[in-house]
Amino acid sequence: MGVRLLGTIAGAVALALTFAGCSKSDSPPLPATTAPLPTLENPPTRQATVPPAATSSLQPTRTTAPATPTKEPSPEPTATQTAAGSTSEVIDAAVDIVGAVYRPQLTRDTCIADNPGNKPCVSLSSDVASVQSGIARFTGGYPDGGGFSFYMGRQLSGDWGYWFGTQQQYYQLVEFPGDLRLCGGGSAVTIRTDPVGSSGPSGTMPHGATIKAEEFVLTVAGSPSGGNRGEGWYRVGGATPGWVPATQSTDASLGNCDLHDAIEGSSPRG
Repeated sequence: MGVRLLGTIAGAVALALTFAGCSKSDSPPLPATTAPLPTLENPPTRQATVPPAATSSLQPTRTTAPATPTKEPSPEPTATQTAAGSTSEVIDAAVDIVGAVYRPQLTRDTCIADNPGNKPCVSLSSDVASVQSGIARFTGGYPDGGGFSFYMGRQLSGDWGYWFGTQQQYYQLVEFPGDLRLCGGGSAVTIRTDPVGSSGPSGTMPHGATIKAEEFVLTVAGSPSGGNRGEGWYRVGGATPGWVPATQSTDASLGNCDLHDAIEGSSPRG
């Protein structure tokens, strides 16, 4: 995935909170980041039909009880419906937490239009697979210029919360499907049965091992106003399935734990 940009928390907070000011009238237009989100389609209504009783002109007509229509099960949600539901929920949460307006196509012109409060504008950048796996990236900008980005995570309750903001390098895996590299400061990392440090172990894996991440859950929400990064866990598969803290892993595409260790230290929090 390459080197990624992680914002100092203070920098992300300043951008997320300072909705007015930082005038940059000569800044270039913000680039468009995403295509319009899919919309929820109404499933077709199906009705059971009862064929008429068979009759013959050569025989007396027999009156028979009408067939009882069978109740058909409700159709399963389509992929488009599921995607629309996932994205609409995280968009609503992000707009509320950051105090912004949403723009599917983020440019300076779209941000200024119909924005009498001069609020910052945000746009969802993550693909549907990542959102459904529990992580959503948003890019944002101000009507007067200047940009920012931040990540939302899905909590155990199903609600979405603020994870962290970034403008500089970061080590976290934020796109699914993806692989994690375990970073235990040279020691084995314990895989837990649940996303909490007090849960029982399901096994251990050596420092530097790679494992497939299947889901992310935000266990402690952060705050853009307080400059606090949230905390979360990845659900992993393979021979030792379970949960591993985000602070004890890094995006495997980075190739090593160097960036992780520079930010978290060689003794990661668990």
